[in-house]
Amino acid sequence: MEEEQQLRSGKYTWVIDSFSEKKNKPKFSSDAFTVGGCKWQITMYPGREADYLEIYLGVADTATLPDGCATGTPHLGEESASHSQTTDVASDTPSSDDIEKAKHSLKECLLDLFKLDMRDRLSSALSILSHAGAGLSPDQQRSIETFKANFDDFLCDFLTFELDNSDFELQKITTDRIYSTMKKNRESHLSYKQSFDSLTEEKEELYKRLKEVSSGERELISDWETLIKESEEVKLKCAIQEKKLAEAKEKKKIAEERMSRSTSAWSSLKEQFL
Repeated sequence: MEEEQQLRSGKYTWVIDSFSEKKNKPKFSSDAFTVGGCKWQITMYPGREADYLEIYLGVADTATLPDGCATGTPHLGEESASHSQTTDVASDTPSSDDIEKAKHSLKECLLDLFKLDMRDRLSSALSILSHAGAGLSPDQQRSIETFKANFDDFLCDFLTFELDNSDFELQKITTDRIYSTMKKNRESHLSYKQSFDSLTEEKEELYKRLKEVSSGERELISDWETLIKESEEVKLKCAIQEKKLAEAKEKKKIAEERMSRSTSAWSSLKEQFL
């Protein structure tokens, strides 16, 4: 029994060369290694979160699984200082209660793949169910093994979808904002055009009125100049007429004096003969 336990336990050190260059990749995997007679492979997902790494242990080749290897439950150790990972493979046969809980968790994950803790719960459920000796039908066991063997690709596809979907939603929000801005700009453009047309119409009315006022001003100036000219002519005529009036007055005065003498002589003559 002790030898069997030793066969199912072991340690593997994964030294990651040039980690700073690989950490920007979606994922990368270790070489396949054998522990307890089973071939394993470690897959790391750097860059998903800023404060931790996701590391998964999977079966490298399900066709090469020896008898009894499926009863081991894998878990990972960590050596962060040297960027190396140590993998222990222990053997724990899940209880029937654990199997039922795992089946229930698997159903919940399959119903809603987008829960926040789906990946961890799904990985745990698959790990338990893949090592269950009973409680699953042969078809269920094959489905579990097939899905677990492609679990890394599933996670990669899932994360790619999450990223692409998030990018789509972001681009959609950005596009909606741009359309909203364009709509507001269009409304502002129409408002400005209406105001400009109104000002242009008002300007034309003012220009028309200005032309009328300018025409009236020119007519007034012309009439005013004519009046000044006529006034000068009248003033000149007045001066000449005043001179003529003075001459006529002087002649009248002389004529009146002569008439007075004539009248006096006439009266005297009448008195003598009448």
